Amino acid sequence: MVCLLLIVVLCLSLFIWWRIQSQPLNPAQSLPAEVSTISAATSTSLSYAGKYCYAGEPRPTSTFNNPIIVLTNTGYLVGYDDHRKNPAWVCYRLFKVDNLQASPRPQNFSPDPRTITRVRSSDYTGSGYDRGHMAPNYGIAVCYGSKAQLETFLTSNIIPQRPHLNRGIWENLESTEIRVYAQKFNVIWVVDGPVPAIEQKRLKSGIEIPAKCYKIIIREEEGFPKVLAFLMPQDTKNAESPNLFLASVREVEKETGLDFLNELPATIQDKIERTVATTIW
Repeated sequence: MVCLLLIVVLCLSLFIWWRIQSQPLNPAQSLPAEVSTISAATSTSLSYAGKYCYAGEPRPTSTFNNPIIVLTNTGYLVGYDDHRKNPAWVCYRLFKVDNLQASPRPQNFSPDPRTITRVRSSDYTGSGYDRGHMAPNYGIAVCYGSKAQLETFLTSNIIPQRPHLNRGIWENLESTEIRVYAQKFNVIWVVDGPVPAIEQKRLKSGIEIPAKCYKIIIREEEGFPKVLAFLMPQDTKNAESPNLFLASVREVEKETGLDFLNELPATIQDKIERTVATTIW
């Protein structure tokens, strides 16, 4: 009788073990370690949450006429336009971290050998324009380390920005992304870049000067993407609020000739791309 009872217990234990092993992996378990803090409710919906680009890389539309080469870096992705000597878009992901301390800021920008034009830092000297980061030095350093931080100083990641824009609202949003949004929402995705001017102007070195800059920030809330989109002219003032420059994704698409969030179902894409947020998060 005792032997029979032991056999039954053993068989039951084996059955329970088999059932556990045969269950599908919890989506949270398959995520990278740095985003393991995402809640189970959110992580089950991450099919559109790529490593760098949320819902796919931006795609050129019929109004974007230049070739784009895609450059992969440690902490971000670049769609580079050699004709304009600018990135057309930059995608990156920031996430909650235990320590917001970053390595010291590098001092020098380096040409990117993967581009044809090989823009140099000296091409900006004396132009009146800052070397404006698209993937942020600080946020990338905090999330991905010093090597990734150094890669943000490749010239394929910078565009001409007026000092008041670069050191004002642009820098403030970059700080908010990592210090507030990434810590509050666990993970966010950002795509940003230049908006070409209708009448093209270039630095003496041939680098095209954008009329505006755009930024699109995406987070997920109960499995649904929430979006902030901005269009910021070069002549923005230092102390202006980001709320003044909120736009819809469709407006950004129209002005850039790029198609964002293109892997979302059409109904969801249409809904979130037509909406203009009333205030920042």
